Amino acid sequence: MSLKLITTETFNNLPCNFYRNTNDDILLTREQIGQALEYANPQKAIDNIHSKHRDRLNELSVTTKLRATDGKCYNTMLYTERGIMEICRWSRQRNANLFMDWVWDIVENYRHNNFNTTPNMQPLVDNLTTLTSTLLQMQQDINILKEESTKKAIPEKKYSRWKTKIFEKLRVLMDFVNSNSNEELKLSDIIHLVIQETEDTYDIEVNDYVQMYKQEFGLETNPYAIDVINYYKDIKDMFDCTLLSLMNRFNLQVEPNQKRENIFDVLAANI
Repeated sequence: MSLKLITTETFNNLPCNFYRNTNDDILLTREQIGQALEYANPQKAIDNIHSKHRDRLNELSVTTKLRATDGKCYNTMLYTERGIMEICRWSRQRNANLFMDWVWDIVENYRHNNFNTTPNMQPLVDNLTTLTSTLLQMQQDINILKEESTKKAIPEKKYSRWKTKIFEKLRVLMDFVNSNSNEELKLSDIIHLVIQETEDTYDIEVNDYVQMYKQEFGLETNPYAIDVINYYKDIKDMFDCTLLSLMNRFNLQVEPNQKRENIFDVLAANI
């Protein structure tokens, strides 16, 4: 027997597949009728009703092969719209009348062409929506991973000969300023003043380098300005020249440390 799925409608959250045969009968499966009527064992319950009214329901039912959710075809009993009404009439389930009226409305709508006879696409739409959302989330995760992989590691804070020499000069400059003014400046104040002098001399903004440094290493907080200056050679040279100019302006110089004896001095002395 040739059956065509004409629509899938939902009754109390249960999808019900309505089929049409070559005689233009509208049919539902025994299983779905029993589920809609909320029997604990749908197949067995409807079979019991059928057995009691076999003389009536035999002619209002058909058995044919239908494909199940596992992809295999099984012999399946279906009832015509009149058979569905008869089952509901004899059923003692509390929602039998409600289901019978609902089926009647579905059949009437079909007979009067009041709905599209194509299968219900909403489950497919819902699945596609979920899949799209999942793919978007995966793409966002991939983009984040790409951003993380392109970020450079923050330079390790280790010994810097340049910073050691610069701090020696800055302390000399700080001592000079404090000894010749009423203010007591800290080393951070001196660094800030030298940065200002560098910006004015070379018409630059150190903050531009700070922002570039943050973006390059994916930082949330501002790094120390001296670390930024140490990282970019062009601004480091400008800062060096500015500090040297200030030292020369005030005739300042760093006192040389006592020379340390090293292995090369020892070797030379023994030759």
